[in-house]
Amino acid sequence: MSVAPQSNRVGELSRGPAEAISDKRALSMEVKQFRETLKSIEDHLRLRNFLVGYQMTLADVYLAVVAGQAVFACQAIMDKKTRDKEIPNVTRFATLVFEMIGQNPASLYSLT
Repeated sequence: MSVAPQSNRVGELSRGPAEAISDKRALSMEVKQFRETLKSIEDHLRLRNFLVGYQMTLADVYLAVVAGQAVFACQAIMDKKTRDKEIPNVTRFATLVFEMIGQNPASLYSLT
């Protein structure tokens, strides 16, 4: 499964209507799948700044947007210490790409 729909689903379940939040089993299953998907991206970015090669490509911009959504979704399910431990490279990657295209990465991760 792709990380984009998973991050959206986790976000919806964790901050959505009360009936969605009350389905803790569904949320737990989504979070588990989401973490597994993020792990493959995290592993790929461990020794790289970009997906392919040594400079930013359109694929990096696309993944940074998706990764930004993922980091935002993770704020609802993981505290900062856990995020820093489990997805530091995804967070670093999204921040780097957004800084390179002149966007404020902090705005991606705000809950407003």
